[in-house]
Amino acid sequence: MLKKILLGVVAILALIGCGEEKEEKVTGPVKKLEGSVITEKHKEFTVFAIFQGKAFDSELPVFKKAEDMTNVKMVGVASKNQSDEVQAFNLMLSSGNLPDVIAYELTPDLEKLGIDGGLIPLEDLIKEHAPNITKFWEENPQYKKDAVAVDGHIYMIPNYNDVKNLITTKQTGNSYFEQGYVNVDEAEIDGVEMEIGRNLDDKWTIKVTSNWLDATDKVSGDCLDNRARNMTTLQLLYDDHDDWGYSAILWQQWANKYHYDDNDYNYWI
Repeated sequence: MLKKILLGVVAILALIGCGEEKEEKVTGPVKKLEGSVITEKHKEFTVFAIFQGKAFDSELPVFKKAEDMTNVKMVGVASKNQSDEVQAFNLMLSSGNLPDVIAYELTPDLEKLGIDGGLIPLEDLIKEHAPNITKFWEENPQYKKDAVAVDGHIYMIPNYNDVKNLITTKQTGNSYFEQGYVNVDEAEIDGVEMEIGRNLDDKWTIKVTSNWLDATDKVSGDCLDNRARNMTTLQLLYDDHDDWGYSAILWQQWANKYHYDDNDYNYWI
């Protein structure tokens, strides 16, 4: 069981330390880059990322736009037919081919990979290139502890659960369809996630996930609407592991104590 801090998409980025680092010495005046451009010369970096059963796809419009804005392209290494993030992560490790960036939800696995020498410690890079993260940790030292591994290094950037000026929805009339946006000055969202699965053979996997969520308005103490206290999902997954093959998920989901309009509901879909 893994305690996770949940806020939006829980994605954790880590830089990979593979091979030797080469340093380019720049002589003469440095050209100032404008806007969001990161590098004058177009660059590509590899990334491992699977979110909600979908592998990272650099051809999606949002990533194409990011490439246009930054002059940096992220190339996914996970097969588009891979839907199980944990299985794909373990396959990547066993292959020995690590990408430049890893986005992965299980922080203990990332910390172990870092301690074993597979990840670059980030603390010096953060100090040099990430002033906003540095400032946040200086003002909130308790949160920095979440990022520090047992060996004292930082291998990933976690998400945090204190939310200021959260915009959410609330029923404003007698009908469910009468919804309005409301602003919550301070909210706290804590969660615990559990996942267990078993490979039935090389193509079929059965998996159970369960998420417990505590989402409250820190000022009033009220539970936030449109969130369940517990969501449990049973999944049957098929993947033929062919680059041009097929994958599918058959699933059933149960919601317990879904909070809406000051009431709790149980349902399944």
